[in-house]
Amino acid sequence: MPAPPRKGEKKADWISKCIAQLRNEGKDQDQAVAQCNSMYDQHMKKRRKNAEGCMKLMMDIIANRFWAMSKAECDSLLSTLHSKTTLDILAAFDDFEAFFFLFDDPEKEKEKVYKIEEGTAIFTIEGPLMKKAKGFFARLLGIQSVDDLRAGFIEAMGDPEVKTIFNQFSSPGGQVDGILDYAETVFKYRGTKPVMAFTDDHMASAAYWMAAPADYIVAGNETTTVGSIGVIANPHLDVTEALKRDGIKPYVFKAGKYKAVPSRFVPLSQDDINYIQGLLDHMYTAMVDSIAKYRGVSVESVLNMADGKIFVGSTALDVGLVDEIMTKEDALKKLRSS
Repeated sequence: MPAPPRKGEKKADWISKCIAQLRNEGKDQDQAVAQCNSMYDQHMKKRRKNAEGCMKLMMDIIANRFWAMSKAECDSLLSTLHSKTTLDILAAFDDFEAFFFLFDDPEKEKEKVYKIEEGTAIFTIEGPLMKKAKGFFARLLGIQSVDDLRAGFIEAMGDPEVKTIFNQFSSPGGQVDGILDYAETVFKYRGTKPVMAFTDDHMASAAYWMAAPADYIVAGNETTTVGSIGVIANPHLDVTEALKRDGIKPYVFKAGKYKAVPSRFVPLSQDDINYIQGLLDHMYTAMVDSIAKYRGVSVESVLNMADGKIFVGSTALDVGLVDEIMTKEDALKKLRSS
């Protein structure tokens, strides 16, 4: 039997090779043409189904998490994933090849996550943040791995060429997972080498949480946005009434009272809502408490600016989110002279 079409191989080229092979095996021309067209369509349907499975996996990774990021940015991630372009790209691969393309990137693992300029390790922290992110999945969404950034920070602290560390942010925040570990690592090394967090774009939510333990936080100008301190879960969609209208009655098997909470197939009780809100509140408290510790201020003062609000330029300075407003060049000069 002919091998499946290769990635990028045109239909006409594959059909032509297939027909030639089947003709050599004794098939007449009409039989070969019909069989090859049928085989090609089957290959494409299989790939499409596989691509849909990969997309569902990515959607689950995004949707079933808690985020320290704005609702608009969460929606944007889901919209990018749930696009025809994404489906078409993944449909070019066979079976597990698509999965490895999605999540594996061995060449990227060899790269340093910082560059050294004049003794300063410069980390560019941009886009949505997730604990682990590699391969096409990360490139498609512009996601950075918090675990990789943490490992890079530890490496920079031990690098004799590095005298100071400059974390440049352009991020709306990201997944809660991994953020506290990163922030605690930066805080643990405080006093070893000077660390500055800088943004001339935006440093929001989880990104600010990562920036907070730096020795000094700088906003680049009066249009720089900082803050959005808070935690969000993706919307829960209750489809029970829609299923009921269609005559469908699902049953969720589980062991453990809260094991299937939330499930779109079962209406949320007030107890379920309280349980989920309790999880969010716990993460929010961890976020606020740690930021207060890193910034050396009271929890009450952080709570005054931790209502999800964005602060711009000097308003971020006024409430204590940043320590100074200056250009990147001036910020680097200040860091290197410290």
